[in-house]
Amino acid sequence: MPDHLHGILFTKERLPRTLGAVIRGFKSGITSTLRRLKNDSTLAVFQEGFHDLISLQVDSIKAYSNYIHDNPRRYCLKRDHPDLFTRLDHLTSPHLPEGLPWKGFGNRFLLDKPTRLAVRVSRSATSEEITAKKAFFLEAMRQGAVLISPFISPGEKEMVAHAIEHGGSVIVLKHEGFPPLYKPSGAYFDLCAQGRLLILSCQVYTGQKQPLTREACLQMNGWCSALAKRASTC
Repeated sequence: MPDHLHGILFTKERLPRTLGAVIRGFKSGITSTLRRLKNDSTLAVFQEGFHDLISLQVDSIKAYSNYIHDNPRRYCLKRDHPDLFTRLDHLTSPHLPEGLPWKGFGNRFLLDKPTRLAVRVSRSATSEEITAKKAFFLEAMRQGAVLISPFISPGEKEMVAHAIEHGGSVIVLKHEGFPPLYKPSGAYFDLCAQGRLLILSCQVYTGQKQPLTREACLQMNGWCSALAKRASTC
């Protein structure tokens, strides 16, 4: 990639050095070669550190490989739509609950949609209730509504998948804050590039996994209701 590298390192036996030492040697060798070719002893190539994931499963390795192969396409989308891939700090809007440090990622103008629907689906909702809700939200989306939810429960996850499949737009409340180099992944990435996604959070990113308690869910549902022009629950 123009500004970073991805790779998959396979090992069959214990490494004689740590992975950090291997990566440092790799980076040092490239830097030394480029400095010699460019005749510039001060040339800096890499930033400090690296990000690694350990995988012992064939399926996850295949997923990482697909991610790497898809990286050029995602890069082009971000290059062509930079405004949709910029973190929005100190986000303000007449519709956001006041007094909270809102941050966003994606299309901020989804907050201005005339019809905004809060989606809450109980874990005890029946398949018939969920099917009826899908039909209701599909019709609302056809009329320009945007769906708002943390999309946590299984039924809510079905709703967001249904919305994505049928061309709808969604505002997602994120339980944890945004890390420094955050970007949406998977289907959310393409949704962001199409201007159909806004991710919101008023939480401060701590780097620690935050428990998703019942109180936290109720709080986010309350914010969704405040953001919504109309609410629909089941």
